[in-house]
Amino acid sequence: MNTIGHKIPYYEKTLRDYNFYEIKTLGKIYNLNISPPDDAFEKLSNTGTFCAQRFLAAVQELSPTFYESACREAWKRLWSENRPVHSDEDFKEICQSISIDCDVMSSLPDDKWTLKINDNNKKVIEQKCFGVPWISVKNSVNQSATFFGADRLPLVFRFLEEENDRKRSMIN
Repeated sequence: MNTIGHKIPYYEKTLRDYNFYEIKTLGKIYNLNISPPDDAFEKLSNTGTFCAQRFLAAVQELSPTFYESACREAWKRLWSENRPVHSDEDFKEICQSISIDCDVMSSLPDDKWTLKINDNNKKVIEQKCFGVPWISVKNSVNQSATFFGADRLPLVFRFLEEENDRKRSMIN
């Protein structure tokens, strides 16, 4: 965030409060058990999620079939169960809960995961990302587009359907 001149939202009380209100509201809309952690400011701003990002980067490369499950479990621990996602013990518990071999844990000290995260950050900055959620998609003809904000999902779906619309118009 600092690279593009923005403050982390959790340092601005008004933004932080609104973000947590929005998270709870979306949880109600989608019938999800969402509750910001008791010490959310500490966990998200000071402790951060870098260790979790390293863990997920390792899972994505070493056990890609477990990547989505690992992401969901990490998210659930933080946002539904008020449990940490910062230590090796937390990641071992995630591995056990999704039945992934804990061998991924032995690779966590490797600097390659930090480099992977840094590379991902550079790519996002090159896309001119300015906030979260930043959605980057490719359609069936390999065209790319980026969208900002959860309320942009109808635009994402429209972009992904455009090729189908063109094919339908050619048939008619």
